[in-house]
Amino acid sequence: MKRAFTLIELLVVIAIIAILAAILFPVFAQAKEAAKKTSCLSNSKQVILSELQYQADYDDYMVPVNGCDWGSAIYGTTACTTYPYLLQPYSKNWQIHRSPGDSSGESVYGLMPDDSGPCTATDKGLCYGWRSNYGYNFMYLSLPVYGSGGVPNGQPNPQSSTTVGSPAATLFSVTSIWDRSGGAPKGGGNWAVNAPCYIEVGGASYAVPTTYSFYALSTSNGIKWDPNNPNSPTQFGYAFPFFTGRTVINSNFVDGHAKGLRIGDLSKGCNVTTAVITDNDAFLWDLK
Repeated sequence: MKRAFTLIELLVVIAIIAILAAILFPVFAQAKEAAKKTSCLSNSKQVILSELQYQADYDDYMVPVNGCDWGSAIYGTTACTTYPYLLQPYSKNWQIHRSPGDSSGESVYGLMPDDSGPCTATDKGLCYGWRSNYGYNFMYLSLPVYGSGGVPNGQPNPQSSTTVGSPAATLFSVTSIWDRSGGAPKGGGNWAVNAPCYIEVGGASYAVPTTYSFYALSTSNGIKWDPNNPNSPTQFGYAFPFFTGRTVINSNFVDGHAKGLRIGDLSKGCNVTTAVITDNDAFLWDLK
């Protein structure tokens, strides 16, 4: 007599498999995100290590955020280098500038900086650098020259690492986005991010008094965060938390370590509405 599973037995087995799948699928998703988060943090670590090698060759000076004049016609084109491009001789790996948490990153990796189409440069790195997912703390570490109206119009002026009072508590870069659409990241990463607060000093030209960590006009445009606008890339100044329900942002620091931070940690010691620093010891962006 041939034996076979009864319908009830098959239904029980299917039900058990369905229950196990319902239990395990979220675990698999969490494991996948954890792997991406770890890979992203590793990339962030490699970025800061290449920066430290750069400093060793340039008398402890930070890498410039751009290798060109911010106010010139070449800004935003392939003729202008960026800090990831300048660090390539040390890392020799463009992939460390792609965060696996940014699902839109790879598709736009080779676009022109102005989004006009595919990169036309013979050296594709001139385009890749603009879309780095590790945005540089340029406002404090590689200050651009500011002219009237608070518009950057001159060469970046990188600072010496010896001027950083607390290297282990000063951000070098954080994960970033280029743009947003409906709240979702769009266009890959952004090579530079805005600090949430800055110290303001009167005047109409570039200057960094020894008692100040950053100089900007009170009329500076595009500097402040837009914390109440989740559809704006400047909600967090182009910084973006890709992980743990969009609450954790991978970061690296001037001393060379990298770690994940809560997005709220980026604005500690700072009133993001007025862009005024309230506690320099808690603030993670300035030279202190």
